[in-house]
Amino acid sequence: MADRILRWFIEGKINQIRTKVGGSHRLDDHYIPLEVFLSLRKAAKGSRPINVNIFDDGESIFDDKPAITEGMTEKVWTTIPEEVMREGSIVTLNIDQVANEEDGQDLTIELTLKRE
Repeated sequence: MADRILRWFIEGKINQIRTKVGGSHRLDDHYIPLEVFLSLRKAAKGSRPINVNIFDDGESIFDDKPAITEGMTEKVWTTIPEEVMREGSIVTLNIDQVANEEDGQDLTIELTLKRE
């Protein structure tokens, strides 16, 4: 069950690697990440997926980065280590890779958290 959802929205074409995109969030309690939901209004094309990375005080919360592959408009990513994200942590988002043929558009990322 979700206790908090952090959301980032990147409007327009997803065509470049970017750091600290879509703003940052400060945690109000200790949380454990459950899943990441990725959504595109228009799917990307190409052999490279769109990869995102979420950071807790500058450290990635993933062993494997969430990706949304060619033709997909939605993906739920659940392979997240259950490490505690502490109260007061600053949570940010990077786009680490983009598609290599046709850009996706209007990317939404949701990080679902449960209280520790």
